[in-house]
Amino acid sequence: MKTLLLFISMVLITPRLHASFDVSPVSGTKKIAITLSELKSHAKIELLDQQGIILTSTKVKSINYQSIFDLTELPQGKYFLSIQLGTKEWVQPIKLEGDKVNIDKNAIREYFSPVFHSSGNKLDLILLNQFLSPVEIHILNENGQAVFNEKLGSVLRVEKRFDLSTLEAGTYTMVVNAHNRNYYHTIRQ
Repeated sequence: MKTLLLFISMVLITPRLHASFDVSPVSGTKKIAITLSELKSHAKIELLDQQGIILTSTKVKSINYQSIFDLTELPQGKYFLSIQLGTKEWVQPIKLEGDKVNIDKNAIREYFSPVFHSSGNKLDLILLNQFLSPVEIHILNENGQAVFNEKLGSVLRVEKRFDLSTLEAGTYTMVVNAHNRNYYHTIRQ
C-alpha cells in the first residue's frame, strides 16, 4: 500500500509535459534535423561531446520549433543531443562517421531532473532515480570547496530537506550526481 501511495503522489506532482519531438539525420550530410511541437513550457537543446562538454545550447520559447544542426566541423566520434523540458530530459546518442550521421532512435534515454524548492533557510530536494544509480549530493562554497557531502545508495526516490541556516553568507552550489549526470542548483545565503 505504501508503494502505491508513493506512486500516486509522484504522478500527481509531476507536471504534464505534452510535447513531441523528432531527431533525424539529414540524408547524405553531417547534419541533423530537430523538430519539437506542442510545447507547453520552454525547452533547452544542448549538444554535448563524449566527455559531457556542452558544444552548443539553444533555448526554445515557442510552441513549435524546427532547426537543422550542422555537425560538419566536428570530428568523428560519439556525441549526445539533450532535450530538456521541465523536469524531464531526453538524451539521444549521435555517431559521426565519415560524412554521415548515425542515430539509433531506440538508444534514447529519458531522465528525471531533480526538483529544488527553497523556503526561508530550508531547501528541499526531490529526485526520481528511475535507473537506481548511486546518488551523491555536494554543497560547494564560492571557492569550490565542499561544505557538505553525502553518498546515498541506489534508491528510487530521494526526498531531502536541508537546513541552510548554519551556512555563512555567500553563494553556494549544490551538485547532485545521479545516473552519471550532474545537476546544479545555486544557493544564495
